[in-house]
Amino acid sequence: RDVNGIKFWGMHGGKGWGSAYKWRDAARALGYRVDRTPKVGAIAYFAQTATRTYGHVAWVASVSSDKQRVTIEEYNVHTRRGYGTRTLNVS
Repeated sequence: RDVNGIKFWGMHGGKGWGSAYKWRDAARALGYRVDRTPKVGAIAYFAQTATRTYGHVAWVASVSSDKQRVTIEEYNVHTRRGYGTRTLNVS
């Protein structure tokens, strides 16, 4: 896969990214900025929970002018293998 100009196949920078819950630590280990500041093109990361065993990641498609809401694009949230968008509060 080509993600934002980066060839990505579950391995990137010598790190195995695998399930979504591993992405935050893999990104930090490679020096990528990981914070709560929304930016178009960034990855939104959701930690593991009782109902989200593998965590979740999504693509930030837009950010409101006050930076309080983001619209994300994602797969596999409400329907198996289904694409969707959601607008969420940054908090």
